[in-house]
Amino acid sequence: MNRQRLEFLQRPVSGYPNWRRVKMKSVDVGVRHDKHLYNDYRYTTKGECLTAQVLDQQDIDYTQDVRFELRKKIVVDGQPPAKYEDVVYVPDFIFNRDTYLWTAEDGCEYTVHGIECKSSNRLPEKVTLLFERRNIRIIVLTAQEIKAYDRLGCFPLRLLRRYCR
Repeated sequence: MNRQRLEFLQRPVSGYPNWRRVKMKSVDVGVRHDKHLYNDYRYTTKGECLTAQVLDQQDIDYTQDVRFELRKKIVVDGQPPAKYEDVVYVPDFIFNRDTYLWTAEDGCEYTVHGIECKSSNRLPEKVTLLFERRNIRIIVLTAQEIKAYDRLGCFPLRLLRRYCR
């Protein structure tokens, strides 16, 4: 895990996640091929398909491609934000509002609410924005990391708090 992603995981959590106005329903992300089909759902990448399989093996409830609407401050030349931009973010997997602990390689545990699968080691800006605006932390995994966890047969996740439905 690169330094940027590790520093993001180490950011302290203040309060509970904000799930207001979030519908736990998969949205169409435009996948038209059956290349990565699993449980009647079309995944964009092989990594997403493997992630779904591993989460199922661990009996972790999830919803794929949940839509979040966020507001991003637009800062121009160091001036106070005068405008806001509406941003849509659709993480690959959300743990149905439940909070899990992710155990990193160094043994530290971090709260997470979902997984984003990426081919690169980069931390997407929208992942940080979701955490800053709603206190919902998404762990970003590369295709290589997902393959390694698939070989192990599990992610280093354990349930911390079940959402009161």
